[in-house]
Amino acid sequence: MDKKWVITTVALALSLTFIQGSQAADDDELLFSEPQPASAPRFKMDAPQSEVKEATVMGQAAEKDSAYHRFAREPGSTQKFQQAKEKESIAGALAAPADYRQMAQKSVSETGSDEGLAAAQDAQSDEGPRTVNAPSVRRMQDIPPRAAAIAKPMQSTAAIHTWFQKMVGIALNHSPEVRAALSDMEASSWGVKQVQGQRYPQVTVGTSAPFGSFGNGASTRNNNSLSDTSVSVTVNTTVFDWGRISAELDSAREGLNAAALAVKEIREQVASSTMAELLNLSRYQESVKVAQAYVNRMQELVTMLSGIASVDKGRASELVQARARLLSAQAQQEQLQHQFDNTRIKLVRLMGVEPGLPPALRWNGDLIALNMALSALHDHPTLKRGEAEIRSADAQAESIRAAGLPKVDWVVQKSTSKDQYGDEDAWYTGLNVQWSAFSGGSERAQRQAALAKMRSAQEKVQVSRYELEYQIRNMVETRDSSLQRADNYVRLSAETDRVRDMFYRQWYHLGTRTLLDVLSAESDHFNNQISAINNRYDGYTSNVSVMYNAAILLNWLVKQPGMKSRGQGF
Repeated sequence: MDKKWVITTVALALSLTFIQGSQAADDDELLFSEPQPASAPRFKMDAPQSEVKEATVMGQAAEKDSAYHRFAREPGSTQKFQQAKEKESIAGALAAPADYRQMAQKSVSETGSDEGLAAAQDAQSDEGPRTVNAPSVRRMQDIPPRAAAIAKPMQSTAAIHTWFQKMVGIALNHSPEVRAALSDMEASSWGVKQVQGQRYPQVTVGTSAPFGSFGNGASTRNNNSLSDTSVSVTVNTTVFDWGRISAELDSAREGLNAAALAVKEIREQVASSTMAELLNLSRYQESVKVAQAYVNRMQELVTMLSGIASVDKGRASELVQARARLLSAQAQQEQLQHQFDNTRIKLVRLMGVEPGLPPALRWNGDLIALNMALSALHDHPTLKRGEAEIRSADAQAESIRAAGLPKVDWVVQKSTSKDQYGDEDAWYTGLNVQWSAFSGGSERAQRQAALAKMRSAQEKVQVSRYELEYQIRNMVETRDSSLQRADNYVRLSAETDRVRDMFYRQWYHLGTRTLLDVLSAESDHFNNQISAINNRYDGYTSNVSVMYNAAILLNWLVKQPGMKSRGQGF
């Protein structure tokens, strides 16, 4: 008796499982077919024939959009729906296929327990149907393509170069740092002329206007009033100074060379900063579009769940989850928008005008090889400026040494002052020798200070060389790694796009996924898209850093075929 009761129970349960499998098959057909209109009934259920009241309820279903309307808006809706479901399951058990009944009987006979029921259920299907609790709200639209996929990228290398050249030219023309460096170079050029002037005869003109004489001693009668005003002229020409003027001139010329190299450094720096900020602006522009699509998606979920929760209070928790994720998405969008605005402000500071941006950048060409960047270091302005400073300090030390030795000058002078007899002095010409025999050690200290500066400049050049080599190697590695990760994240984003679509359909149509799964899939897809964008632009920025550290950025901009550098600040 007990065995027959178990077999009957198992057969009824398997019949229920079969009906659920049939409904799941219908849902699978819906899943992989074209979306149905919102007015089409999404859940089908035959009314039990034994209950007049239930038949009346089923008759009203033809006027409703879904099975939920047949019960959700009536008193006692949950109880009525469960009764109809049980009656439908019992009626459907009579039409269950023979193979499932035989499988159930065989499983029960072999196990003698409820394990046969579980085995039969596993053989039938791994996924059950969705609980019929969806209201007749507007069906959420299919998942739209992301904004990053819609934007047409600027892939033409010539167009990218033209755009970069135009923006950098504007920045160079606007930059006060470049103008300040040019002023420093002009000052250095005038310093060279100042030293050169010491080689020419130095003419000194003076005048003396006496008011009178007083006190003890002999007075000169021709030097007591303003009428005795006299004029003197002195011409002093250096004949021999042990190379002091030549050393000072070499030091000044090296200083001018260093100032010119500093201008090139500043120009490279301005170009690098401008291009890096332009890339960041494009980065945040794409990220904001992706974030906006993410916010729109979360808003659609919140709107749909608001309608569901208004008629099904049991699903209010899903609405809370969706709202929390919407607020998180909005916060992320605001953060990206803030970074976009900050970058735009930096560019206005660098360029003086609002920059124009292409829709998207795909700058995978023009990658500078490591060997090419390292070989360009011998012409690097930072290193050459350091070498010029070394030579300048060395020449300055030599000039100080020569200044402590005797100096021979040729002097020509004449004065109109009169002696006590009323006679003027005649013109005088001759050689004048001057020598600072003792200065208390100040001359030696000054020379040693100049030599110490030279040694310091030598060490700084070596440090700069090591640092530049490290930066180039590091940026090349970062660039290649970032671009590789960007490609990986692009492929990962494509897969997570499919995952979020599947999770949504499984949650919306089949009920085999929770809303948390859907929200997590959406969040993962958004994060992967942002990571793909960030890594791609990190690679672009690293490539700019490679060219900047190798000091070939301006040459790269100017020497592109078809480019004109006149009037662009280059």
